[in-house]
Amino acid sequence: MSTLYLTMHTPDQYDSFLIDAFTSFVKNMYGLGARKIGVTSLPPLGCVPLARTLFGYHEKGCISRFNTDAQQFNKKLNSAAANLQKQHSDLRIVVLDIFKALFHIVKSPSNYGFVEATKGCCGTGTVETTNSCAIRIHQEHVPMRPSMCFGTVSVHLMLLIKSLPIGV
Repeated sequence: MSTLYLTMHTPDQYDSFLIDAFTSFVKNMYGLGARKIGVTSLPPLGCVPLARTLFGYHEKGCISRFNTDAQQFNKKLNSAAANLQKQHSDLRIVVLDIFKALFHIVKSPSNYGFVEATKGCCGTGTVETTNSCAIRIHQEHVPMRPSMCFGTVSVHLMLLIKSLPIGV
């Protein structure tokens, strides 16, 4: 659905759709008794290897318009979280800003123990995705070492989050 929705709407309209869904979800969770909720911001989408490959037109660096869209969404997410907390004084929502942390890693991978931050870890061809990594790892018994590269955001993001001291 998201691909179809994006072809028919602007990023701002899609942001509104997602923020409305987030707000409804939090209200439903609150109604069920949740009082502490954690959510992550969007990462620097323009730095993801798949986006760079498909939309970067063979230029170096991240795709700034994707990163700008992600940052705009993150501002709206923070605002929505703050508004929900104003409505419910006993509700605590923590928005973990992964954009800044991941952007710093992409820009200076060696500072964080990574060798590569612009390519997928084990994608095939030029489109580097998690599914191809999972297939390759399973079929070829390729060891997945997080220090090799940062491109498979979902894998390394979990490692990063697990290492953060977060008290909710």
